[in-house]
Amino acid sequence: MTITLPPVTPTPSDDALPSTSTKRQIVEMAYEECSLAGYEFNVTPEELFSSLRKLDALMARWKVSSRDLSYNAPLQFGDGDLDDVSGIPDAAVEGTAISLAMAIAPAMGKQMSGESRARLNKAMSA
Repeated sequence: MTITLPPVTPTPSDDALPSTSTKRQIVEMAYEECSLAGYEFNVTPEELFSSLRKLDALMARWKVSSRDLSYNAPLQFGDGDLDDVSGIPDAAVEGTAISLAMAIAPAMGKQMSGESRARLNKAMSA
């Protein structure tokens, strides 16, 4: 007699970190960090996708430097979608957005405030 059991469906462990943000949310947070909300600064679709590419590049660099955040990278660089889920744990979104802001601010003639730098240090240590 053979007994067939139903397949086991893996369940997330209790210590799994939630990841709910989209790439668009991280890019928008970066613009906000630069004191530029989308409605105040006419951010073009090209600028948004440029920032997305910078986010992809930042996450690729972090991945090889032991800061792998399980980012949902596109299969081919530059083919990302702003509305994709980022894969980044929610606890790391703020630090990621501030780091991205530091990468995009110079192109806008902006400098990050001391407060932003302090928050980045605190976020990165967490």
